[in-house]
Amino acid sequence: MTNQGKILTSLFAGAAVGAVIALIMCSDKENEIKNKISDWASDVVNHTKDFISKTKSKASDTSNLVEKKVSAASNTIQNKVNELKNV
Repeated sequence: MTNQGKILTSLFAGAAVGAVIALIMCSDKENEIKNKISDWASDVVNHTKDFISKTKSKASDTSNLVEKKVSAASNTIQNKVNELKNV
């Protein structure tokens, strides 16, 4: 395709997108469309917040578990060192 063909194709595609946007914005169902988009965006935000909350909780639980295991291992090592000192 030549450069002129690409330019014309882009121009028509842009005009088509603009026409669709204009129809959506000027239609009688404007509020209905806007409400659907708003509801969808709200759902996405809520699902994202839930995912982040669950991920934070799992990370916190994992961190606490690792901390307990490291503390237990440290105590075991310290006890073994003390036993070796007493021998």
